[in-house]
Amino acid sequence: MAIRREVYRDRLREQGLSTGMCMLGQNAESFGHISETCPALLRSSTVWCFGRSAERELLAKEHLVVMGLPVYPHLEATGFACPFKEILDGPRQLSDPQVKALAGNSISVPVFGHLVTYVLAHLQRGSQALMMDECGGGGEVVTDAFLICFERGHAPVSDACIRPKLYQLTLQRSSAITHAIYGNFSAPKAQEIVCSRYKTLELLRPDDSGKVQSILSVEIFGVIRALHPFRLTGASRDYIVVASDSGRIVILEYDGTKNMFEKVHQETFGKTGCRRIVPGQYLAVDPKGRAVMIGAIEKQKFVYILNRDSAARLTISSPLEAHKSYTLVYAMVGMDVGFENPLFASIELSYEEVDKDPQAEPPQKMLTLYEMDLGLNHVTRKFADAVDHSAHALIAVPGGVDGPSGVLVCCENCLVYKKQGHPDVVCAIPRRLEMAQEKGLLIVAHATHKLKDFFFFLIQSEYGDLYKVTLTHDEDLVSEVQVKYFDTVPLSNALCVLKTGFLFAAAEFGNHALYQFQGIGTDEEDPMCTSSHPHGAQALVAFKPRTLKNLMLYDEMPSLSPIIDMKVLDATGEGKPQLYAMCGRGPRASLRVLRHGLAVTEMAVSELPGKPNAVWTVKATMDSEYDRYIVVSFVDVTLVLSIGDTVEEVLDSGFLATAPSLLIQLMADDSYVQVHPTGIRHLLPRRTNEWRVPGQKRIVTAAANERQVVIALSGGEILYFEIDESHTLNEVAKRDMNYEVLCIAVQPVPENRQRASFTAVGGLALLPMPLRFLHQRGNGENLQSILPQPTAGSRVPWEERFLETDGWEGYEDVAASDSDPKWWHVPDEKIAELIQGRTREVRRRSSAPVPVLPSPSQEPAGPLTEGTKGAEDSKAASKPWKVSDDAILRLIQDTEARQSSALSKTGAELLSMPSVEQVHKTVPKPRVVCIRVAWVGTGETIALHVPLDLPIDPQPAHPGHEESTELSRTRRPGASRATRASLALQRLLPEASAASAAKGRSLEPAWHRRSRSQTSLKGMLESITGIPPSLQRLVHDKHLCRAGATLKEIGVVDGDQITLVVVPRLPNHAESEELAHRGDFSKGVVKRKAGRNFHVVHPWRWGQDAKPSKEPSGFVSSDIHLSNAGDKTLFKLREKLGMFSFRGVDNTIRILSLERERPLKQLSAQALQSPAESVCLLEMKNLGQAEDVHSLFLSIGLSSGILIRSVVDFVTGTLSDQRSRFLGAKAVRLHKVSVQGMPSMLALSTKPWLSYNFQGKNHCTPMSYEQLEFASSFASEQCPEGFVAISGNTLRILACERLGELFNQTVMNLSYTPRRFVPLPPAVLPPPGQPTTDPIMLAILEADHNAYNEETKREIRAALKKIRLTKTVDDELDDVKDEDDEEDLPEQQVGTFKAGEGKWGSCVRIVNPSNLLPVFKLDLDIDEAALCLTVCYFSQLANQPCLVVGTVYNMTLYPRHAPKATIKTYMYDERYHLQLIHSTPLDDVPLCLFPFEGRLLASVGKCLRIYELGKRKLLRKCEYKNIPEGLMWMHVKGDKIFTADLRESFHIFKYRRSDNQLFVLSDDQAPRWTTCATVLDSMTMAGADKFDNFFISRIPDEAKGDEGGDHTGLRLKADTAYLTGATPKLDSIVQFHVGDTVTALEKTTLAQGGSELICYSTLLGAIGAFYPFAGKDELDFFQHLEMFVRAEKPPLCGRDHIMYRSYHFPVQSCVDGDLCEQFMTLTAEKQRLIASELDRTPAEIIKKLEDMRNRLI
Repeated sequence: MAIRREVYRDRLREQGLSTGMCMLGQNAESFGHISETCPALLRSSTVWCFGRSAERELLAKEHLVVMGLPVYPHLEATGFACPFKEILDGPRQLSDPQVKALAGNSISVPVFGHLVTYVLAHLQRGSQALMMDECGGGGEVVTDAFLICFERGHAPVSDACIRPKLYQLTLQRSSAITHAIYGNFSAPKAQEIVCSRYKTLELLRPDDSGKVQSILSVEIFGVIRALHPFRLTGASRDYIVVASDSGRIVILEYDGTKNMFEKVHQETFGKTGCRRIVPGQYLAVDPKGRAVMIGAIEKQKFVYILNRDSAARLTISSPLEAHKSYTLVYAMVGMDVGFENPLFASIELSYEEVDKDPQAEPPQKMLTLYEMDLGLNHVTRKFADAVDHSAHALIAVPGGVDGPSGVLVCCENCLVYKKQGHPDVVCAIPRRLEMAQEKGLLIVAHATHKLKDFFFFLIQSEYGDLYKVTLTHDEDLVSEVQVKYFDTVPLSNALCVLKTGFLFAAAEFGNHALYQFQGIGTDEEDPMCTSSHPHGAQALVAFKPRTLKNLMLYDEMPSLSPIIDMKVLDATGEGKPQLYAMCGRGPRASLRVLRHGLAVTEMAVSELPGKPNAVWTVKATMDSEYDRYIVVSFVDVTLVLSIGDTVEEVLDSGFLATAPSLLIQLMADDSYVQVHPTGIRHLLPRRTNEWRVPGQKRIVTAAANERQVVIALSGGEILYFEIDESHTLNEVAKRDMNYEVLCIAVQPVPENRQRASFTAVGGLALLPMPLRFLHQRGNGENLQSILPQPTAGSRVPWEERFLETDGWEGYEDVAASDSDPKWWHVPDEKIAELIQGRTREVRRRSSAPVPVLPSPSQEPAGPLTEGTKGAEDSKAASKPWKVSDDAILRLIQDTEARQSSALSKTGAELLSMPSVEQVHKTVPKPRVVCIRVAWVGTGETIALHVPLDLPIDPQPAHPGHEESTELSRTRRPGASRATRASLALQRLLPEASAASAAKGRSLEPAWHRRSRSQTSLKGMLESITGIPPSLQRLVHDKHLCRAGATLKEIGVVDGDQITLVVVPRLPNHAESEELAHRGDFSKGVVKRKAGRNFHVVHPWRWGQDAKPSKEPSGFVSSDIHLSNAGDKTLFKLREKLGMFSFRGVDNTIRILSLERERPLKQLSAQALQSPAESVCLLEMKNLGQAEDVHSLFLSIGLSSGILIRSVVDFVTGTLSDQRSRFLGAKAVRLHKVSVQGMPSMLALSTKPWLSYNFQGKNHCTPMSYEQLEFASSFASEQCPEGFVAISGNTLRILACERLGELFNQTVMNLSYTPRRFVPLPPAVLPPPGQPTTDPIMLAILEADHNAYNEETKREIRAALKKIRLTKTVDDELDDVKDEDDEEDLPEQQVGTFKAGEGKWGSCVRIVNPSNLLPVFKLDLDIDEAALCLTVCYFSQLANQPCLVVGTVYNMTLYPRHAPKATIKTYMYDERYHLQLIHSTPLDDVPLCLFPFEGRLLASVGKCLRIYELGKRKLLRKCEYKNIPEGLMWMHVKGDKIFTADLRESFHIFKYRRSDNQLFVLSDDQAPRWTTCATVLDSMTMAGADKFDNFFISRIPDEAKGDEGGDHTGLRLKADTAYLTGATPKLDSIVQFHVGDTVTALEKTTLAQGGSELICYSTLLGAIGAFYPFAGKDELDFFQHLEMFVRAEKPPLCGRDHIMYRSYHFPVQSCVDGDLCEQFMTLTAEKQRLIASELDRTPAEIIKKLEDMRNRLI
């Protein structure tokens, strides 16, 4: 919580307050907890209680700010004592005496539905009120934290309570590949690659199109040190043997049916960790799969015998030792000796003699052979022979019947073939032309390719050049070795040659590549060297790299490795942050912009003649591989396109082209079904059948699978069809749903079944609650001004009906004290039942008919008040009467049928907004009244035209009184309750109402007074919404609009936003509890749930007995937007979605049966908050899931932009496990698609989302593409798997290739390795109050050691072009092509020139992130390298930012020394062109720069300096010299300087301005080789070190801000406290082993409005996050889940999980989210076992895990 609430601490500290933080709940135990942990605080003060059981007061100068405490309108109900109750009426300016009187009190009041906390403090330098930020909105609370504020001198809160608990989660796994092996792991002829990504194991498989697909990725929670495949003799599949840091050898087998790696054997041999003498670094396997050797760097080797038992299961023997002390191992390989005893070769060096006698001769490297004697079950050292000291790799030569056996020893510049009893055969390696003769050439990767009659090797040098190595042999005798230049590819960690003609190269840096062989190097002109060369190993054969000749780049796998630096910012102004990562090394370096979403490849875009509304694709037959037709539906026609080499229109397809299409479906008998508004067209091979809609109805929507069709007609009728054996579409059943059907989905036919069982139907039952405006025909001018007016993009439909009346319509039916209500009147409770849908019939007390006139010209059939008799008739003659409720009900019912179809198409949600106005003054005779019924949907907008001088609040009729929303009613003893007209509200003054009712006088109707709706904004909104002005709050510019002011007086201008929030006036607490117990909803009951949420039922929504099925919750909130309309201002009132659950519509999804025994019978239903836009039934199975296990999901796209997913029981059809996710502001439309042959779903909202299964998990990820309107699957020869979609008037073909990735990349190539980058502010700051429109540019610093600058490289290339190479080594000239025509090869492929030590190439580049184009590039001098940079506002140039760069000349890396170093200061203009101001010489290497109070902090060597801007150079003002190694990171926050030393972790400095002295305030107790760090708050830092550890440290309480430096009392300038070790040590509060070197840390949010977290990037290209838990319950749940998963699923390679996460420091205050997510891969039985321990279901746990991930991004 210290992370999330630090903003409050800083704001209070600016006012001179010191603060403390504590995590407490909201109960009595919390108070006891603080009394134990913070006794000093309680000794000096008392605090308010955290519950309702006690009362405490604050002393003076003590302030309590409560975050998340439930607040009631009346503080008396909670036991809080408040001296000034008048401030509860709303915020206003307080006078100075009031502030003084309130000093020491904190008062929380509900304002606008938010929890707003005011801290009222009387400060020494002046009285003022501090207002804290709002904590949440809509009545919701955020956390259980609170902040205690007290002035300097009080005891702070103990830090024991503030330790954050973090949840670690990897967002994107490592993209680097450290090992790669090739084999047949899933099937005998499968071409698969298993690669190690350091701590994950991944299975890759090229698909039919050659694209590399990730099949399985498993986190092993350990370090994979070696990887090798092997196959038992006679077997058809390969096993995987893994050597890791677990001290165990593990053999894995891939199970394709379950899609998982299964552990076959696990044998322990040593300690854990990557140790020098513990085996695991080297792994060698006998080619026949009989034995495996695992070795350490020094001394130890073990051999295991592999065999099979009688059940053909793999067995492994006990380890056999082959140790040799004082011996270092450089390489190890298993030799191919056929079926003789297994033989292993290793390059070893014995240092025993040198260790005993340093003056002895240098040791010699030896090639040693170890023989595994299968008969004796013993390992012997069979043979040893000296090899060159540069030997570094071994390649096994095929033996037995395939080749001569033996090994190839890779040495500098040559290869040596060695075999026991065979003479050495040495062959030189061709070299690049620019290579120096004395420079050695090493081999870094190799691959062997064997065919039936020959074999060859591919080896790669450290420059990236590939060589083909072949052996000329006669049986076991090798006569010649040939090495031929093959091609040049980027430097690789591993090479794999696939039998399908592909080469997989796992690049060391940058993207991995899949190449296709175009040839195998048979060109005689290629440079080649043989062992028969007269110069032997010293032969020189030079060549120039060329473009790819034998290889062709076929596919690339993106890789971020290594990420040098990373920042999260919204530089392009998209509204969502992007991740900017500096990746790669040298010429393969790049700037990559990562955005959340799948990468989309746009295959084709075609413009259509009109605007389409739907598109489908159909195949020719069910067994066809590719689609045949694309069918596009327009408003009135259907267009059919054929798919071939080109896409063109066809006219003879058989589809009806003269009508729009609602559905196109390929049936199981290879026929087509086309559904159009007037019928169904069934296209058979030889005939076409047509089914017509009966009567005047039309088909609204339809859905189908390959055997069943379900359609919905207008009016809510559903028809179900099936294909019979005669290929005829027969009607099976029909059902009237009694509501308008919006969407239908049919379950796909399950495997081995003839038909599906379920269909889902989404409908909109219009339970009308319209706006009603009534006025006399021809005399409604006043009322017209408040009628809803259509606005742009919105429509407000209404209808007029004319009724005859002899009284007042809308008059409140108030009887005298001695009279009963009108006996003919329909009770309002019955009307409420009709509105809620609980009844469809209303019996009135009189059977008199109610005439409704379609037009005013017709004569009325009779008075509307017939049926009154007796005394009521006599009383009725002397008073005006209202139009009977029967007429209103009749009107509502008639209007419902007419409006339902139009509203169902828009998907709008009706609201209940009753309003009644009357403009008549007298009733001279019965007349015709026009009733206007308006329908307003949730997402629609109504406009009001009002003058600018309109007052905010209405003027009361009588001074001193307010309006009342209570319905006036009287009652006499023994009489029934008076009628409450909930559909026609009357606003009366409370006192006047009471007096009039007591005296029996007739009451004055509201319209007899001056219409208040015309004189105030709140009154006008009351007329529209029915919400009384007393319950309205209007907010403008974050301030409450003051009473009595006009719009102009409060500063409203065009374009401003006004928020309307409804705060219900609630009874006191006791009355609320009583009303809640009785279930009376007439007075507006507030129920309190779990001490947090308010559930409000408004009195104007329900009658007495009209209890809703689900109580609406929250506050009604609306936005009012202003725009100029002449002399008036246009207000747009729009209800926000999800803030209030209005019961005006019945939004449900129903599951109906399609079984023959019970067709269209309802099985289950699900209520929705807003209308369903679309629905989808999809069976999504994970790879390897059993066939008898069904996973049927119901997905619902709402008009509010929410996607809901529920699980449908495959037998009963019941719904469970509901999950929801907000996708965008637009309605969600769902479409079935196919991804990797698996059923998936596209959800289209403001952007498309793809829901699919990948590696055992369900993913719902946005696609990085523009908005789409309709989509379908697409398959053709050019695009085997993709989507066809419509957007606007275009048809688009898209493809998603990289599934499972969370981010897509936009790449910009760089020249050198990126070191650091910073965002650049605009050159000229905008005027105060005006936002800047300039983009945020990025300043990137690039530098490479052992490299030339650009100019020197151009000169070298020009010189090389002039050199002609001979064709043979005999110097015979041959015709060659003109060298001047050579093109410059891309450095990304061939690399760059090696310059030598101390040589540098460097530049500073300014990049525009919106288009990733360079704005300016500054090339530095020869051998000048830029190491650090920052942006600084110097006090001398207050408004001009400067870019400060630290550079060195001819710097050597070890030792770190530079003959010359400088700090260069640049200014830049609006074009971001850099201009050098001056250069400041330094005496050591600049490591880090940071701005500090208008000056510059510089870490120079082992010093920390403060510089000030001078005219000719920077002026040194202060220096600190006691730094251990050098500061690599700095940050300034407040008065503290946070730094990190290269090897001594954090140091916190303070600058004492009076003495111009820097001193160490606190430092870390553990030495750490820091790689990156970030500041979390003014007391807390997070960092990471080179050993993969993440940690958070906190400044202790004893580190006082004004003490430090000299503790000797001798007034020394030196920092004696630090030198003597007396400085307080940082508290370590979080420890976690990430498993990868963290290179960047950023405290940020990854989504707009998302949760704050710590985002990190790693050296191997991973991106992850640390997220603080919000509460103790959540922490407790995940801690227990982690513990159970750790026990039920141990890591795959034998590493203990808790030991791995505690690699160097014990794990502390952090939960491993990667382990928790392993729960989803457990078997169902283990999931149920863990869930029972947690008192939850497996679905609830999985939902919790998904919510946690979605919370991060």
